[in-house]
Amino acid sequence: MGGRCFDIKAWRLLSKKRLFHHPFVDILEKEFLRPDGGKAKFVAAERPGKEFFSVAVPYQNGKFYMVRQYRQVVERMSLEFPMGAVEGGKDPLKVAKQELKEELGIKAKSWKRLGEFYPASGFLNQKAYVFEARDLVFGEPEPEEDEFIEMVEVPEEEFMRRFEKGEIIGGVTLAAYFLWRELTKARKS
Repeated sequence: MGGRCFDIKAWRLLSKKRLFHHPFVDILEKEFLRPDGGKAKFVAAERPGKEFFSVAVPYQNGKFYMVRQYRQVVERMSLEFPMGAVEGGKDPLKVAKQELKEELGIKAKSWKRLGEFYPASGFLNQKAYVFEARDLVFGEPEPEEDEFIEMVEVPEEEFMRRFEKGEIIGGVTLAAYFLWRELTKARKS
């Protein structure tokens, strides 16, 4: 391994400076002491008060129920699972339930936590919690004022074709899908 030290204890935060503040995001410069004694600076984005978000994977009768919406950052339509920020110490499962109801008008009788991950650990501190939602009950969506969304039914066997066609573009949705798929396979075997 070339004698490189990868022990997390060998890294030490020396300083942290806020370069930019916006209610939505802070941009920080962090300086670390590396394992070899050298110093390194990194730029990081942090979501003040919104360090986590929840993703619901609604699935029933061989279909996913997804949200189609315009994503301003990439200036494209995106097909994705319902998701939202976990604010002020809220429970991630409660947020997943709330987002599913608001965005698609769906309540689920059965929930299963699939896992959690950092979607962009190289520059963003936000963690995603992923939940499977089953035994769905359909009602009326209650989107937030700035949400312009529609529900799209995607058969399980069509998911990857939608990705290949450029309809599914978000990494969080892709990661949640593969997490769901692998854990579902494990339950069947």
